[in-house]
Amino acid sequence: MNQAKFLLMLASAAIQLTLPMSPAALAQALAPGDPSTIGKTFLTSEHGRRVQISDFRGKVVFINFWGNWCPPCMDEMNSVRDLQVALKDQRDDVAFIFISARPQTFQADIQWLKQHGIAGQDYQWGPRFPEQRYAFFGALPDQISFSVPTTYVLDRNGAVAELVTTPVDWKTHLHTFLSLLSGRPAEPHNLN
Repeated sequence: MNQAKFLLMLASAAIQLTLPMSPAALAQALAPGDPSTIGKTFLTSEHGRRVQISDFRGKVVFINFWGNWCPPCMDEMNSVRDLQVALKDQRDDVAFIFISARPQTFQADIQWLKQHGIAGQDYQWGPRFPEQRYAFFGALPDQISFSVPTTYVLDRNGAVAELVTTPVDWKTHLHTFLSLLSGRPAEPHNLN
């Protein structure tokens, strides 16, 4: 290949990289449930401390998108508390992350969790990158509004072990947590 042809190909590639991707092309380039993308997601605590989900690697991670204005979410929290009691001997190996679905109710969500004895940390999340929204919900930000409660359970390596998009009795999922805590990795999980 001569130098002129190579430079032309290089310039063409550079131009394509600077052009915005169409939503369809971007969706094809993204992977729902991608542990790397989920792990890079930043959350902000009530004190303004930023953490990445990957900071919890090595633990089984329970991520619950919720709000205290959501009756099914609040009903589900009773079973989350029961699950936490059942896991009391393994509590150091499980991270309970609650993500307020509405930024305007963040402080009220924090207070609700404290008043009802739910262990864990409530965070704010603003999907800064389309791939984060896609990794969690399988669609780009302008294509979907997600429903709550939505819960992810990640294995110790950050892979999705379970995705639940309805309220459930989390005590019935105790076996999943015990299996993941014993070191068994998550089974491949299709989010679609």
